[in-house]
Amino acid sequence: MRWQTRGTCRNHDPELFFPPDDSQGLDDAPAVQQQVAAARRVCRFCPVQRECLVWALDSGEDHGVWAATIPGERRLMRRLRLAGAAASFGDATSCPACSLLFPIPAVDGELCPACVERRAA
Repeated sequence: MRWQTRGTCRNHDPELFFPPDDSQGLDDAPAVQQQVAAARRVCRFCPVQRECLVWALDSGEDHGVWAATIPGERRLMRRLRLAGAAASFGDATSCPACSLLFPIPAVDGELCPACVERRAA
């Protein structure tokens, strides 16, 4: 994982990227949402975001913020990838964050939360 030495996150407290998660039932708390948003800001322009996302998806990482994605987003990406999403959508309009790894059309015409945040920045 040599890519990790080039990650923007290397200069930040690792705890930033691991807020309380789903199993603790705290992910809707304002403090947790602020922490996730802060972690996503660090990830947003990271030079190794693609490598980070590939690793998180391939390893089944189900905790923390990786490549500006949270566990639920990565679970959806893994399900779509297993369902053959990469091969079946061709030239469909893709969500820029999700297409870091494979093209996923915007769900119901909407971008994923990471892309909505990127667009707002």
